[in-house]
Amino acid sequence: MFDDFLYNNPELYEKVFPSRGKSRLCIEIFQKYLTDPPSSVLDIACGSGRDLVEFSKRYSDCVGFDITPGMVALAQKRNPNLKIATADMRSCRLNRSFDAICALGGSINFALSNDEMDATIKTYQAHAHEGTLLIVQPLNPGDFFGELKVPEVFSVSYDGFNATGTASYKISKIQQVVERTRIWKVKDENREFTDSMSFRVIFPAEISYFLSQNGFEVIDIFETPGGPHYNMSMYVVARFRKQ
Repeated sequence: MFDDFLYNNPELYEKVFPSRGKSRLCIEIFQKYLTDPPSSVLDIACGSGRDLVEFSKRYSDCVGFDITPGMVALAQKRNPNLKIATADMRSCRLNRSFDAICALGGSINFALSNDEMDATIKTYQAHAHEGTLLIVQPLNPGDFFGELKVPEVFSVSYDGFNATGTASYKISKIQQVVERTRIWKVKDENREFTDSMSFRVIFPAEISYFLSQNGFEVIDIFETPGGPHYNMSMYVVARFRKQ
């Protein structure tokens, strides 16, 4: 289930979720774990291309794709020289490999089933060669189990549009899937609308297992502050070892 108002309105999305230096952190990880700077970088689920732009300032061969046409259109409009396409992380095949692959912003959490998780990681594998460095940023599972610490109110204001969304969450602990429903009220207008999405809660040992089954060796997992909307983000760093 994926019908997210902000994802479908990328300029509003950027107001609610401003860039928080993810590209800078990735560059630091490249410097730590790669002998040489990557000559090529793939940004999976790149959104409006904000991180890809920063990568392109340092690395000559940068490519991205995202499933949301509006995000891709905005990215292409702003950065016509970047290679950005509309594609699904579960099935995209660019028929080439990269020195570094980034899958940021909790994109892996939209792989709801084990089959979808495996298909997504097979996409990482399909674009990797011996020594490719992979950085995946799942949402921190601690936000969703135990004491729920996710945001209940979202506010957006852009170009005369003002709205407040109130979120409710339903958690299936057996399936590890969270269903979020938001009711949006538009300021100064007598209307409201609803959006919804589902995402999977992923634990460190779980993603490590799926990665290892597809040729990736996990070399680091750490957390960083996630900003006002999620308390922490979990970063998983892995290296591809050709099987």
